[in-house]
Amino acid sequence: MSKPRPRIGVDQLYYAKVLSDTPEGTVYSAPVWMQGVNTVGYNPNTQNGSYDADDGTYESYAADGEVQTTITVADLLPAIYADLLGLQRDANGMVIEGEADNAPEVAIGFRSQKSNGEYRFIWVLKGKFSKQQEDYNTKGGSGVTYQGKTIMHTALKRISDGERRHILDSDDPLHTLTLAQLSDPVNGWFSSPNFTVAGYNNTVTPVSDLVASAGSAAGEITLAWTAATGASNVAIQVSQGSDWITVDNKTASDSAATLTGLQAGKDYLVRLYVTGGTKAGVSNVSAAKAGA
Repeated sequence: MSKPRPRIGVDQLYYAKVLSDTPEGTVYSAPVWMQGVNTVGYNPNTQNGSYDADDGTYESYAADGEVQTTITVADLLPAIYADLLGLQRDANGMVIEGEADNAPEVAIGFRSQKSNGEYRFIWVLKGKFSKQQEDYNTKGGSGVTYQGKTIMHTALKRISDGERRHILDSDDPLHTLTLAQLSDPVNGWFSSPNFTVAGYNNTVTPVSDLVASAGSAAGEITLAWTAATGASNVAIQVSQGSDWITVDNKTASDSAATLTGLQAGKDYLVRLYVTGGTKAGVSNVSAAKAGA
């Protein structure tokens, strides 16, 4: 880091649900990638106060106000929109908004490229998203105006340590990790909001014996694997050939699970996303047909 460099971009937007936040620590779900980020605006709404004495400003103090992060993306997939805002989504994909909606606590992470090709990595560690105004505009004769989706995240302090945000520059000489290591979605910055350079371990061995089988009831798949000792969270993810969706979260001591509510008779790919411990990372992928 020979001199300060201006930032020129933003990408790799992720969110991770807060599963628990106690004085003993904060546990998160596996981070989920949100494609199509356009802008991220972080506003600490700093409040200033001063004390006058001796015919001048004698003392001054500044503190964060309501910390807000405003995000604009191309759009949000229905499953992610419902997940972030605590909305219902029926079996046919319809998102349902109502008066009982309650957004979950989530962390948001992203990175911003600098003019020298390096990156600033950021996690806002805890907060809730809220809906924002939506405008739908007609196509005009002069061309198409792209209409993105804007959502706002209001930060909260973690109960575990009182922290709100973590920031790391890839070209900071105080750490020895490469940009590739920091950008690695399995073990790097985006593996967890709890990522630390000191805790980085590139010698982990992910779960490799996950076995998925058709369940005995319609829409069920049964899973078995060797327990991921030391993990802070074990996310079960499914796919039908495209995006991976987290459908359940288990603990380090779990070694089996039954997935329900899947489409009867349909083929699924299943994997584990393990956070923390010696088996951190993405497991092998196992295929199974949901019970018919």
